This record gives sequence, structure tokens and C-alpha cells, in this order.
Amino acid sequence: MSWTRSDRKEAAECLDFVRPREWECVNLVSRIVGEILHTGINRKSVLFRHRPSAWGPVDGCIYVNVYGLVLPVFREPAALENLDSRFLLSSVRSLHSVMGMSAYVGPLCEKLDLTPKTSIDYYLMARSSSEAIVGDPPNGLEIRKAKSRDAGLLMTVQRGYETEEVLLDPAHYSSATSYLILQRTLRSEIVYYAERGGKVVGKAGTNAMGMTHWQLGGIYTIPEQRNRGVARALVTELSRQAAERGVTLSLFVKKRNIAAISLYRSLGFESRGNFTISYFR
Repeated sequence: MSWTRSDRKEAAECLDFVRPREWECVNLVSRIVGEILHTGINRKSVLFRHRPSAWGPVDGCIYVNVYGLVLPVFREPAALENLDSRFLLSSVRSLHSVMGMSAYVGPLCEKLDLTPKTSIDYYLMARSSSEAIVGDPPNGLEIRKAKSRDAGLLMTVQRGYETEEVLLDPAHYSSATSYLILQRTLRSEIVYYAERGGKVVGKAGTNAMGMTHWQLGGIYTIPEQRNRGVARALVTELSRQAAERGVTLSLFVKKRNIAAISLYRSLGFESRGNFTISYFR
């Protein structure tokens, strides 16, 4: 069988396929639910599915949006044998990135004969328990939930996060674009920030909310406040919010970030495998 576009009913079958592995593809699950099942026909995103036989279950799906983001998940690389790159990328203005577990990203790029401009490797880490992390913020540190009107307040830490952790070239930082991204995040995700002495010193939040898992992202502490419990307090508060809803947490962290990896392990996160983002522009 070949890869085909999914309509709303078929998207539900794709969701059945990815839900047992939701911890590794929260971003994909959130987009299937929010963009395809919720809205029906969506001109900005397409979901492709693969069946090994005419009546067999779905064994692979690939999300593609018009901005060039590709999110693949499949049971075995053999599912890619009949994949046509022109068909897959027909709705993309310009390919931006392929993101997911390394076992999916590498074979997909190879099959499509795509050479990334650069690839960044991470560890995918997850908590197996939905129980809240126990702990209180250090004295003098205040943890607050961000509202949509707080974008201006958080721009300093947002800039630090983007230039240190996101942008391939910090010289390309745009305050206008950063502000718009932050506003959108504050409207659609859960974000907390930390204050010490009346100054915002860190932030953390969700960057995707699935059905039983949340993926954390945007975790950042200003340099002069690091190793003082800021990130720990922020993630702890997010875990409390997740526990109230009965969901577990996952995140991906750069392999060279030893301090962050150690922190997440101390909070009950375990390494579940390799995660890759391959950029094409």
C-alpha cells in the first residue's frame, strides 16, 4: 500500500496508532486533535497515513504543514518504501524542519534524499508517573502563571531562550517575530515565570499538550540566576498542574546540556531515546 492523505475519519485511525507512543510524539498528537479532528478540512496542514495492506491497521503517519514542518512516526522504516517526496511535500511552501525521534527523522530524510542544513540531537526524557513533583521554591523566588498580557514582561527571558537555545544563528533574532511567537504561546500553552527581587529570572511552559501527555519547552533561566533552583521550581509547578489533569510530562534536551539532564533526572525524568530536529533553512 502507498501513503495517502487522511480525511477526518482516517485521522482518527492515525490517532489510534500514535496514542500508545504519545510520550514520544506529543506535538503530533496535539496537532492531529487540534488542527485536523477539531477543524476538519484544514488548508494549512495535511496528515498522511500508511497501511501495510488494504485492510490492515495504520502503521505510519506523517504530519506536514504549509510552513514546512514535518512530524513523522512509523512502526518500521519499511513503511517508507512507497513514499513519494513530491506527494508528501506538495502542500509545503518551503521545507523548514523535520522533527521527531531520530529513528524516524533519519530514515525519512534519507528516503526523500533530503540533506539538512544542520541537525541537532537531543535526548527525549519523560516521567512515567503523573504524580506531582514535591518541593517548594527557594526563599525569595516567586512562581507566577503568565497571562496573555504578560508578553512584554517576559521578552527579556524570551530573547535569551531564543538566542541561546533555538536560533541556529543568533544574529537572525527578530524582536518583532519573537514577540508574536511569545504572544501565541501565551494564548495556547501553559507558561509560568519566576521572579526574584521583582525581576523576571526564568520561565518554563508547555509547547504541546496531547491527550495524556504534555511536552515541556521554553525552559530558561537567565545566566546570573542559574544553579539557584529557578528551573526546578518552574518544572515542579508545571508538574502540579499536570498532576491535577492526570497527565505525564516529557521534554527533549540537548545532549551537551549536562546540567539540565542532571536536573531532569533528579525530578524523575528518564531518557527514552534520541530525538532530532533537522533544519533545511
